[in-house]
Amino acid sequence: MTQFFSRKASPYLGYNFDVLFLGITRAGFTKVNGLSTKINTSDYPECGIEIKKLIENISFDDITLEKGLTVNQDFNNWAANTVKYVKQGITVPNGLRRELIIILKDRIGNPVKKWSVSKAFPRQYDVGEFNAMTSEVVIETLILACEEQKLIYNLGEVIE
Repeated sequence: MTQFFSRKASPYLGYNFDVLFLGITRAGFTKVNGLSTKINTSDYPECGIEIKKLIENISFDDITLEKGLTVNQDFNNWAANTVKYVKQGITVPNGLRRELIIILKDRIGNPVKKWSVSKAFPRQYDVGEFNAMTSEVVIETLILACEEQKLIYNLGEVIE
């Protein structure tokens, strides 16, 4: 016997990456890069003979999300509010720095990896085509600056 479900399919099923903030999936993207951490070092000569590496700080690359789709205005509002503060010469306030989760999904939508991104804000937001027949917004590129990013889930293993 065939069963039919009235549940509406997620608009993000065709996208490899989900982006969540405030615990809700806000957009799906086909491509993400920049999820990387760099430990910056400097050389320190010890006793004039041996060179030691000193850790200076840790930096995180900007995250670039490409070819995305959203069905609400959250990203647009977030980018517009960030621009408003910057135009006024005000540093991006903590209220606009978001805690995000980026999820890489397999072909059937199961999570494969998850990254936590802390205090992120949009540096660049390029909107694609608008379709008057739907409320969906195509996001060509979203570049996020952040203060921290870390892998928190890898193939069923929770990483702390």
